[in-house]
Amino acid sequence: MVAILWMACSLLGFSKDIAALPSVSSLEECSAQILETTEAWVPENQPTARHRGAKSIPERAIELPGFVDPKSKGFVRHGIVLGPDGKFDAVFNPAAFVAKDPATNRERVYLVVRGEQNVEGAWKRRSLPFLYSSEDGLHFRLESEAPIFTPTESFELIGGIEDPRYADLRLQPYIDTVTGETFDGAIFYTAFDGKTARIAAAVFNHSNPRVFKKIGLVFNDADVSLNPVVPGNPAWTKSPSMLQYRHPETGKIVNVLYAGEGNHEHGGIMAMTSDKPFGWKWPSEAGPVIQTREDYYDSRLVESAFKPVIAPLPKNLQERTNEKDGIYLSLHGDAPPKGYQVGFRIFSLKNPTGTPLYESTGPYLSPEESWEIEGQVGKVVFASGFVEFRGRAIIYYGAADKYIGAASAPIVP
Repeated sequence: MVAILWMACSLLGFSKDIAALPSVSSLEECSAQILETTEAWVPENQPTARHRGAKSIPERAIELPGFVDPKSKGFVRHGIVLGPDGKFDAVFNPAAFVAKDPATNRERVYLVVRGEQNVEGAWKRRSLPFLYSSEDGLHFRLESEAPIFTPTESFELIGGIEDPRYADLRLQPYIDTVTGETFDGAIFYTAFDGKTARIAAAVFNHSNPRVFKKIGLVFNDADVSLNPVVPGNPAWTKSPSMLQYRHPETGKIVNVLYAGEGNHEHGGIMAMTSDKPFGWKWPSEAGPVIQTREDYYDSRLVESAFKPVIAPLPKNLQERTNEKDGIYLSLHGDAPPKGYQVGFRIFSLKNPTGTPLYESTGPYLSPEESWEIEGQVGKVVFASGFVEFRGRAIIYYGAADKYIGAASAPIVP
């Protein structure tokens, strides 16, 4: 598949300069070729089921997050960068980070993808994490035929390892208390046993981005069950989004984690902080900091997207709060007729678990292309990967639970 992508897209004259990435119009032929090589299957969990009984939401203007140059036209699509092939039935929902290739000392974009395969004994299909890398952010090569780690525990054996998310731990590395090893990066993932989703993690070092070490579940079932976001399945947790930063007043390192999901009936995104990586405790009493909103793009579902980004606040918020920067948490919302879209909330650096300072009224990424609308789960853009690379913000997203697409925009000066 990588070879097919490389040859097909190279024939279209792809630039290796990320500042001159092609628009979707120049990738239509490339995307069409990829689509023709994939074998169709019957889609599951389509919008007709997700949106049954719900009213359609009026379309609102695109609203860009503060890390995007406001003078730009917003995010430009770059088509499909990875998709199903003989190895995978589906490739989607990637984590993304930038690290130097140990062999060349040159920066590359790395994707930890969710590769889905039909496996005997699995729940529908089993998901495994595979590592890809790219020197330009668009053309990816598979780093190894083997997954970076495999399901070994009862809570992940049947369903596998889903929806990886990256966290940067370079400000305060994780220390293995048994071995004394330190790790400056983490990959969160959803461990699924066929019934319950739970948040687990693996750690690595940016100096050696091909070696990962699993560290187990982030929360225990008993704590989550005391204050569940899914009452019918009280241990259920997923969609982690983590950020490390220094508190603007105290200078102390803050590890903030947003996790959980909610629909129009219950639940939402929880927020918690710790003075060290993986020191969080699930909130015992506090409710979600983000819930669904009627008549908006997130009326049926909310869940965190990629890692939070610190960026300048809008001027009116700067004046109101006396803060220059804020935490932009991108999130997935679901509502008819568009489906899964990406919007954001803004949190204070002084109080990252408080009420959001701002809620976007419109999304900034929505399903538009045929391969984002039709697939295993239709009408989905799932923005789980984000990097700042060569002056651009690049989002890597799962499209219809089958492909990985890319979209980029200039970073705010």
